[in-house]
Amino acid sequence: MTGMDPSSGTHRNEYGRRPRNRVDCVPYTRNSFLTAVQQASAPDGEDWPANQQATYLAGYLESLEAKTLVVEHHYIDRHFMEEVSLYYAKSLLPRPNWTTRIHVFSETLTKGGLNRRLQAAASGRIDQTREALQATYCGYVVVRPLPSVPIGRTVLRHLHDKVERSFPTCVRYTVHFLGIELKIRGLAFQQQDRAVAACATTAV
Repeated sequence: MTGMDPSSGTHRNEYGRRPRNRVDCVPYTRNSFLTAVQQASAPDGEDWPANQQATYLAGYLESLEAKTLVVEHHYIDRHFMEEVSLYYAKSLLPRPNWTTRIHVFSETLTKGGLNRRLQAAASGRIDQTREALQATYCGYVVVRPLPSVPIGRTVLRHLHDKVERSFPTCVRYTVHFLGIELKIRGLAFQQQDRAVAACATTAV
């Protein structure tokens, strides 16, 4: 059973709403990040106590001097798709198979400013656009529609401060951001959900 929700323009089915494939630019604050995680993981008003991992990430983004969250409201994450096919699609409370991806930038970006950069890339200035975005790109957080364990595959830049640090396990990841290829050096993390993504599978 499917249909349109006339109040929001989103499609509805027996699994809930399918969000529009839209992108928003949100000024970063601890509260705006936690709100974005809450709205993505519990869109129908399910109980959502801010868990330890989400709260820790909010503080970590402050350490990265985050200024803007670019939120992809309808993102297909292949890792979560595998979890859905193996477990959630067969559970009594099936979950949607899409996620939300939050990109983090250490510069102030507005939706209009981002659109102008994308238009410049489309007109042939893709290298300049990529360099400008790459200079302030801090990584991304995938939010799963699981209120108790919302943090999916996450890759964030490690800290660059006065403390001497060594990160031998960090690797360089390629991220496709609105058609533009960005790079981020970090270590992929995912919150354990105690069902499919237990410690061994998360580590793999």
